Amino acid sequence: MASYKQGETMTVYCKVNKPAFVRLLYKLENGKYTVLYENFVIGSASVNRQVEIDEFECTPPFGTESLIVQASKERFSPLKTVEVDGYYFLMTQDPTQVAKLLHTPGSALKTLTIVTMPK
Repeated sequence: MASYKQGETMTVYCKVNKPAFVRLLYKLENGKYTVLYENFVIGSASVNRQVEIDEFECTPPFGTESLIVQASKERFSPLKTVEVDGYYFLMTQDPTQVAKLLHTPGSALKTLTIVTMPK
């Protein structure tokens, strides 16, 4: 589990053991899921190395959140999203439906719990 205070920067790294497409979702404290990356490519030159994907600043809402990382050797089908203020939220916010969306045969799934808080 990781924790961040308002204004701090979280850097996301990923390490895979074969070339992969990586999908990142973030579950906010309010239960909403946002798509950060659909098909981030990690090529053969970066296998078994930490690859920096992006940096994110800790902003409200605060609480217990989750970073969901999914990797596959095949490109992911696009998720249905709606754009709100520059963020892409899943059309469905139902956790059971989200779990079904993420059930991709041959993919690996990892979830990291993150606690965010005001200064």
